[in-house]
Amino acid sequence: MALSWSWGIALFAVTHMVCGSDGAFFTQKQCYAILRLIGIEKQYLSPSSVLPLALQPVDPAPKLTAMATKTHATTLIRALKATLKSRGITYQELAVRLRLSHASVKRLFAEESFSLKRVEEVCAVLEMDFFDLARIARGASAGTEEMTTAQEQALADDARLLGMFYLVFNEWTVEAILERYALTAVECTGLLLQLDRLRLIELGVNNTVRLRVPKTIRLQRDGPIRRVHGRAVVADFLQADFAAMGGYFRFEFRDLSRASVAHIERKLERLTHEFHELAELDGYLPPDQRQTVGMAVGIRPWRMSWVTGLKERA
Repeated sequence: MALSWSWGIALFAVTHMVCGSDGAFFTQKQCYAILRLIGIEKQYLSPSSVLPLALQPVDPAPKLTAMATKTHATTLIRALKATLKSRGITYQELAVRLRLSHASVKRLFAEESFSLKRVEEVCAVLEMDFFDLARIARGASAGTEEMTTAQEQALADDARLLGMFYLVFNEWTVEAILERYALTAVECTGLLLQLDRLRLIELGVNNTVRLRVPKTIRLQRDGPIRRVHGRAVVADFLQADFAAMGGYFRFEFRDLSRASVAHIERKLERLTHEFHELAELDGYLPPDQRQTVGMAVGIRPWRMSWVTGLKERA
């Protein structure tokens, strides 16, 4: 008999206010942010290279820009090739899905002559989006970086220091922090100096802040911060009235096979990546156009006997 487990699936999400979610075009700053996800820095881009998303510059650009866009276009196409190979999809199969000839598909990869539309079509065949491709291209799929235990312990021991790191990590300026929160300039500078000593930020002249950790950094699964604050934070989050707060909540449970559970887990992982990517895009907006949003995703085996009144045999 096929193995089937009873799984409780909990997907909790408070709605995220996304600029452009109504179909509007991204601003230039957001376009730069998308390119940063691939690893293309702003200084190597000209306005003409933003529109075709650094794949096919349509206007002459400085030599450095042309070299940079060519290099990163090659990186993206290599990522497409690697993903096709990992999925066992041949050029011939891709040609059929794209309604192109086998020779046309080979030429696209050989000449690296992809339009953005064509990249999206190939991504659709691979059941992924441009963000997934960018993440693979820059190697982020190889693993998530974490703070050191010492860094996490220092933040876990001082709630205000943890709060300050959260704010600067989310692109808050010192001016915006002082305007919103009950801190003096001296207190604010003191907290920033502590973060500098922890090598989490670099504090410059006039309290300018530069992160010294990547935006892909995440908390340790069983690190000091989760041990000190994890249960209390999640409990506080889940006991709220989601609808009253303008949020979204679903709890579902069905019997699923292990293969189906693995499929759902991949989708939840992708959703989590997208959540952080949207936050990075929205980091370019001023704080008064953003709000802190919590999202919890979880899936695990669940016994429902206490709901139905039916007990399993020993």
